[in-house]
Amino acid sequence: MWGYDATQKKFGSQILSLLSRRTHFSRYQLGPKDSHGPDDEPKVYTLETLMRMNGHTHIDILKIDIEGWEFDTLRAMLSPYLESETPVPFGQLQIEVHAWNKRFHDFLSWWELIEGVGLRPFMSEPNLVYVNYNRHSGAELADYSFLNIKGDNVFISDARLSSSHHKDSAQDLDDEKRDYHQ
Repeated sequence: MWGYDATQKKFGSQILSLLSRRTHFSRYQLGPKDSHGPDDEPKVYTLETLMRMNGHTHIDILKIDIEGWEFDTLRAMLSPYLESETPVPFGQLQIEVHAWNKRFHDFLSWWELIEGVGLRPFMSEPNLVYVNYNRHSGAELADYSFLNIKGDNVFISDARLSSSHHKDSAQDLDDEKRDYHQ
């Protein structure tokens, strides 16, 4: 698991120490363009740059909460895929949408871009903590989950895993359980 958050120093306590060897955290922010020079704070990277830095070609689940930057960031991130008609490099997108001061037209064009690259919503949930805290403003924050219906990913295809992969995965799980109980 790879995590980035410019406002935190590390993953929260929910990540068990037995999983730490499988996790990677950096104080970076996902953004619409790279801005990570020596004087840039926070360090901002595009998804493409982060994937290249980590040697990734595909992400199963991409979870984003970038406090209002999701409109600009997703426009910059998704537009090249729409223009080239190539699938986005992730199977599922989970995002908290901050609709602060957004007009319907702005939201609609952003939503059409998301659908244009093959992302289909399958879950939404308003942020009720925010609604209760800011009673005068309404439901301006909501979590959405989208499934990528284009390309080939684990959520829409039944790719068969080799038996050696199953053995390796089972052995890794047994090793983690043993380490956890020691």
